[in-house]
Amino acid sequence: MLKRIAQLDAVNEAFLTAYEASAPVSRKRVALWEVLYHCHALLRCWIKPRKEDRSAMVYMLEARLRAIGL
Repeated sequence: MLKRIAQLDAVNEAFLTAYEASAPVSRKRVALWEVLYHCHALLRCWIKPRKEDRSAMVYMLEARLRAIGL
């Protein structure tokens, strides 16, 4: 799971860096949207129970929250 998060972080960073070259980006706002996305995904896991997805979503949400200092 840590390897997957590291890969996602690298892709996110590459995208944001390229995007910043042409338009201003609020990194804090992007981080907030990521957290909201993961909260929504986690809620969907409880609507249609799939234990393996739920544990992955909890892990991803916790990683995003740690990344923004929460």
